[in-house]
Amino acid sequence: MKKIHLACALFLGILFVIGCEKEETENPIIVEPQQWREIAKDSISSGLVEGFTIGANATEAYQVVQQRLQSHTPNVQVVSNIYHKMEDIAGKIGLYNALLFDEEKGTGTGVQLYFEDDRIKSIYTNDGKQLNSWPNNNFSPMRVNVGMEVSRVYPQLLALSSINQYARKFQRISLFSKNTNKDFDPAMARSPQWYFAHSEADGKQKRVHLYFEEGKLLSVVTGIYAPY
Repeated sequence: MKKIHLACALFLGILFVIGCEKEETENPIIVEPQQWREIAKDSISSGLVEGFTIGANATEAYQVVQQRLQSHTPNVQVVSNIYHKMEDIAGKIGLYNALLFDEEKGTGTGVQLYFEDDRIKSIYTNDGKQLNSWPNNNFSPMRVNVGMEVSRVYPQLLALSSINQYARKFQRISLFSKNTNKDFDPAMARSPQWYFAHSEADGKQKRVHLYFEEGKLLSVVTGIYAPY
């Protein structure tokens, strides 16, 4: 299985499904991901665009994102929202759709937690291995597992980060996939870019990039994509 990365999947609008029926005479059925082509692009750095006011602060921009995604997947990607110790994300995990953590130099055993309905929906390693829990061994006195309430994730990981065996996995902690059904995270104002995508009624896809400077909306770039 290839590495699964929710953040990229939500942005690109790619549906990746592997159907595998194990019969003695049949090979696995693989459904290829949808491919998209750009048919229009626009960049605005003044005035009002897509409901966003150029010069608005991050809080105001986030309110527009929330409105835009009310009937779509509640996810906006927040670029460079990276931390280097668990204490820095206290109170933040429940605001996001995913939590990624690994050594400073990425490894195949880095961990990806994905959330849905305030619980852990799935756990993957960076090399695509799906887990029921992490750490995935019988020696750790504590762990996070599929189905666990998100409110319990922080204290478990905080404790694990203080154990020498696991401490290196918390050198780089990423909160990229913001749940737009949740409150604004003030740390979003430090990000240089947010982006999101949603489907249109005619089957096309719209992608919106928001660029910030010192917490103010600098420009908006939109793209329309159609399936090949």
